[in-house]
Amino acid sequence: MYQLPKKYNESLLKQKEIRVIFLHRKNILKTAVSAAIAEQNNIWAIGDKKKITKKMNEYNSLDISDLQRTIDFLYNSIKHYKEVIKKSNIRFFDIIYEDLYEGTVDSKLNTIKDLFSFLDYAQPSDEIINKIKAILSPKRKINNIEIHKKIPNIREIERKLGKKKNGFLFK
Repeated sequence: MYQLPKKYNESLLKQKEIRVIFLHRKNILKTAVSAAIAEQNNIWAIGDKKKITKKMNEYNSLDISDLQRTIDFLYNSIKHYKEVIKKSNIRFFDIIYEDLYEGTVDSKLNTIKDLFSFLDYAQPSDEIINKIKAILSPKRKINNIEIHKKIPNIREIERKLGKKKNGFLFK
C-alpha cells in the first residue's frame, strides 16, 4: 500500500472487475521495527547468506519517534484501505501476515487453499504445497526475536510502543 501514491491505490480499489488480496500485519510494531532494521542494514529479502550473516550483527538504536510515525501511518493506512475496499464492494481476501508465518502448518495451508479458491485456481498439488511450506517456514524470516534483541534500545521500544493496538515484540 505504500509503494504507490494513495490516489493510485484508491483508483485500483474501486475497479469492480479486480480481486484484491489484502495482506497486512496485525502486529504493526513488528512491521515498523522490521522496516527500520531493513533500512539500517539494507537487507530487504533473503539472498546472500554471507552478507546477511555479517550485517545481521551490526545494529544501531532505532528512533522511537520514527517508529511511532511508522506505526501511525500503517495503522491509518490499513484502516483507510479497508474502508475503501468495503465501500467499493469489490471482492477481496484479507490475509494476516502472522497467520502465514506464525500459525501452524495446517492453518497456513488452509489460508493458502482459501486463497487459491478465492482466485478460482485449482487447489495446489503436493509438490506446490511442499514449496509453500518451505517459503512460509519461520526460518526464512530475516527479522526475529534474536535479531530484535541485538538492537541496543529494543527494551525501551517495547516499553514505550508495545501495546495491544500496536502489538508486542516479545509477547
